[in-house]
Amino acid sequence: MDGADINFVDTVTASVVLPSLLVLEFASPLEWTAACLAVLAGATVQGTIGLGLAIVSVPILTLIDPTFVPVPVQLIAVLIAAAQLVRERKALDVRGAGLVLVGRVPGAALGLWLLSNLSETTLGLTVGLVVLFGVAAMAFGWSIPITRSSQVLTGVASGAMGLSTGVGGPPLGMLYRNQSGPELRATLGAVFTLGITINVTTLALAGRVGPTELTTAAILLIPLAAGFALSSWVARRVPARVLREGVLVVSALAALTLLGSLAFGG
Repeated sequence: MDGADINFVDTVTASVVLPSLLVLEFASPLEWTAACLAVLAGATVQGTIGLGLAIVSVPILTLIDPTFVPVPVQLIAVLIAAAQLVRERKALDVRGAGLVLVGRVPGAALGLWLLSNLSETTLGLTVGLVVLFGVAAMAFGWSIPITRSSQVLTGVASGAMGLSTGVGGPPLGMLYRNQSGPELRATLGAVFTLGITINVTTLALAGRVGPTELTTAAILLIPLAAGFALSSWVARRVPARVLREGVLVVSALAALTLLGSLAFGG
């Protein structure tokens, strides 16, 4: 093997093999299996009702290992949001999505500040409480009147929550709760696609997107794609009401388990 071959092997080892080994070190095979199942379930739900990837998967991923959130979740969430937008693009509320995105920019800055000042324990507590808030909002039918001001402010809240915890859907779900299914899925898809891109760019500029996050996201893309493909089958066979109730139960249990683990020093 000549010098050029050795340099090539060293480069591949440094850029691919070592980051992959680094990822595998923070979670056991069983934990990786649980993480993939959580993403599979979340992607199936989001592809069916418009949101749910983060609400379902983030508490479980945080409980497994905080390394999974928020960056890897944000990296995969932007892809399922784009797929969701393409599938429902004819029902998009362009004006509404634009106003929400105006708020996502300062929201991302606020979220970065929160992420930079939250300890690992506080981040876990925040994730659990944000998810429980989302569960309550869905269960009690809370909604936000659609006005220009509410759309911008909802964008701020969603951006801050999404960047700091990986769960930015609840405010948007409350805003578009009373809209038709296709419009909700298309508009949330557009907001998540561009909004999460803003979040990821902010995180990258802050030096929070590295080999571990990128490789983790790449692995989680497999269950994400499978879940989104499965969502078309689920949407035709499972009533939306039944699915929403299932999401509430699973998400609440995951959030409460996470909070209980933190409370008892787990």
